Amino acid sequence: MIPAAWRIAALLTLAGPAAAQDVLIHGDGGRETGPLRSCSAEACRLGTHTVPRREIAWLGLAPEAPAEVAPPAPREAASDEVFLVDGSVHAGRLVGVSQGVVVTENGEWDRPQVRWIHLAAEVTGLLAQQLPTPTPAPSATPTPAPPAAASEPRGRPAGAVQPCPADRPLGGWVRIASDFVHTHAEPCKGAQTLLVRFALSSVPGTQAPGSQVALTWVADQVQYEIDNDGCVDLGGYDNAVCTAKSRHLAGTAPLSASNNGYVQFRPTDPTLAFQLPDEVSDAITNLPLHCVHRDGSSYDTTIFIGTYGAEIGASEPGLCDAVGDCMDFCVQPTACLGPGAPLGDCIAHAERFALIPFEGTLTKRFPGGETSGCSGPMTNTATWKVCCGCGVGPAAP
Repeated sequence: MIPAAWRIAALLTLAGPAAAQDVLIHGDGGRETGPLRSCSAEACRLGTHTVPRREIAWLGLAPEAPAEVAPPAPREAASDEVFLVDGSVHAGRLVGVSQGVVVTENGEWDRPQVRWIHLAAEVTGLLAQQLPTPTPAPSATPTPAPPAAASEPRGRPAGAVQPCPADRPLGGWVRIASDFVHTHAEPCKGAQTLLVRFALSSVPGTQAPGSQVALTWVADQVQYEIDNDGCVDLGGYDNAVCTAKSRHLAGTAPLSASNNGYVQFRPTDPTLAFQLPDEVSDAITNLPLHCVHRDGSSYDTTIFIGTYGAEIGASEPGLCDAVGDCMDFCVQPTACLGPGAPLGDCIAHAERFALIPFEGTLTKRFPGGETSGCSGPMTNTATWKVCCGCGVGPAAP
């Protein structure tokens, strides 16, 4: 994951319409046009649907990059690149795109300054470009030098990660407990717990020859369980008392680009991110509310509870203090992120850097409002674990 805060507020929630004919070019050459609403490190929002980052090769920002015009040739195939209107090109992992700015790990530009954004192929391009070139053996055996400090990852114990046994494949689970206050119309407060479990498989092309660990893992389905305690009226709205009943939802759902669901794990960051499919997300985020006026008349409505996915990822020091999105959680990066990261070693010997098991518990409080994507003040506690065998068994860990 990029060494920066995940989907910080400025990257996703700035008001105002996006340009009408931005263009998104898939890795297979297919094109889509429409307003590019936003991008995070995991996905981009084009119009009304989400496209996973791994499927995107180019983003063209209108009016500087007309939809029918071919993008330029990439300067560095192994790196994301920002092509500016003035002709300059800036390499660096993409952090995000909002309706006002484009941000990479190395810089920030107003959106009108940007013509094209090249997204490097998900690790596969890195393997071709960044694997260290073997050197001939020296004629004499030199005295072994001590390993560089940067070759040992931060945030994980020393020692290489071993592949998971066949009967205990890599998988994981995430539990998010939320206390929320809905402060818009029909104000109320409540609590909800979301639990997901998933089996992981490695993405082809993301494991270097001889390496024991792939750099990118994904899931093709997810088990989910949601328990909502309802919502208790806070008063002060239109002489009505509004409440929601408790509910329980559970099931197994496929994940695909067509339903905007995904799970992705990158152990050398480390990064764990998921988003539930549209149908499940809608059921979770829209809480039925029943309101009764003093005269006995009543009506039904819904309120939005923003808990349909999470991003647990490494970030630069200090950026974790940013408000961020309601479901952003920051963890310590490994040595594979940040200035001077030994990228070649991280790819060729991922087992030396991968954080497996990856587990923890974090609590974050959000003030609510558009700057965080929450419908009101919210406290979220995320507990997670990715390990051999963690994706099998009953829905609850």
